[in-house]
Amino acid sequence: MKEFIHKDKEISVVGAADSATGNDGINNPLSKSRADYITQQLVARGIDKSMIISKSEGGIDEYSPIAANRHTVVRLFV
Repeated sequence: MKEFIHKDKEISVVGAADSATGNDGINNPLSKSRADYITQQLVARGIDKSMIISKSEGGIDEYSPIAANRHTVVRLFV
């Protein structure tokens, strides 16, 4: 993977949880944990951590079905 990513690029990792279950006290750490896990996996595969911006959205309700809101999105900015 690292051979496809140049050092001058930025990677965004955003974790989310669904707002239908749990509360902010559960969903915020859960979405952060999802983003942190993916960040760790990218670093383990040779991606420089300084290239990664990791954040969490907490509980969201943007997608249907509800389970679709439980995700992590990775974006590479070129």
